[in-house]
Amino acid sequence: MFLEQYAYSQALQAHSLRELGGVVKLALVNAGMEIHTVTAGQVRKVLLGNNPRKGAKVAVSNGLRAAGARFDTLDEYDAMCFVNFGLSELGGYCFAMGPHELCR
Repeated sequence: MFLEQYAYSQALQAHSLRELGGVVKLALVNAGMEIHTVTAGQVRKVLLGNNPRKGAKVAVSNGLRAAGARFDTLDEYDAMCFVNFGLSELGGYCFAMGPHELCR
């Protein structure tokens, strides 16, 4: 399972357990699930070939729209971006912009 990690430096992540996301992650691990945390920047770089500093969610939605995806909100496009990353890490099909249009 691939989950979004907070975009803070490693030294500042001690507080993340106190937030709901940290509690959920701990519960998933205790239930025996293998989780991998990734930052939005890592995920967007797979899809877009780079990680834009401004307008990243809009760039993600534009990239996925160009590939035929249709969602209602920018957050839904961003969620699909995470699904896409998980598929790419597991050897599945994924959308990618840049040097290659579709990876397997």
